Amino acid sequence: VDNNHPVIKDKLDLKTFCQFGQIALNPRVRSYRSPVDDTLKNNGLKRRVVMRVPNSLTLPAMVENTTFIANTPFRIAKAFCHQYNLKQYDFPIDIKPVTIRQYWHVRLHNEPSHQWLRQTIYNICQRI
Repeated sequence: VDNNHPVIKDKLDLKTFCQFGQIALNPRVRSYRSPVDDTLKNNGLKRRVVMRVPNSLTLPAMVENTTFIANTPFRIAKAFCHQYNLKQYDFPIDIKPVTIRQYWHVRLHNEPSHQWLRQTIYNICQRI
């Protein structure tokens, strides 16, 4: 959220979260279902998505100096707040953890360089 948001100051409650326009992460995968939208739906709520982006890299520039809200993993949001005039809030409702999976062709399963790459990706994701 922009650090100078006209309404959101000290805490982001669920009502306010659903009220303001949001920029949603939506990878270019047809079967993608947002854990945020699923959780809100299960609680009889819906957010107002005004734009969808394929990754989080554009989020800070799109949120800064607006009343829009965006959500992204905690550590990524923390880094954005250091680079932009943004403020990070706790999510106003519990979201189930997201499962991230890696897939590769069977012929690459025992390939040392591919094993190294998969392990490196795994280690990075553990820190996020």
